[in-house]
Amino acid sequence: MRALVTGAASGIGRATCLRLARDAQTAGRKAQIAAVDLGPSAALDSLVKELDNLGAAALPLSGDMATADAPGRVVTEAIAPGVSIRWRSMLTRTGSPATLPGAM
Repeated sequence: MRALVTGAASGIGRATCLRLARDAQTAGRKAQIAAVDLGPSAALDSLVKELDNLGAAALPLSGDMATADAPGRVVTEAIAPGVSIRWRSMLTRTGSPATLPGAM
């Protein structure tokens, strides 16, 4: 299971990361989670350690999703070259997934 979770250092984002890691562990798989928050922090470091303890591979990333460049940059940092992304669902302030560059 691979996921990119924003707001990962606290609240719903943190809970989502931990739930994904636990669900993968229960299924006998290893979650790969790109944990994105505004910037490096002790809370993000703590989350990475918790995910590691659950057997997940965590990639801590920083970016303000309210800026124009951060969403694309963190996705690029999170995926390997040549990996395609299929958007399952996404809400944006400016449009639907169909209006995003490269959306399917």
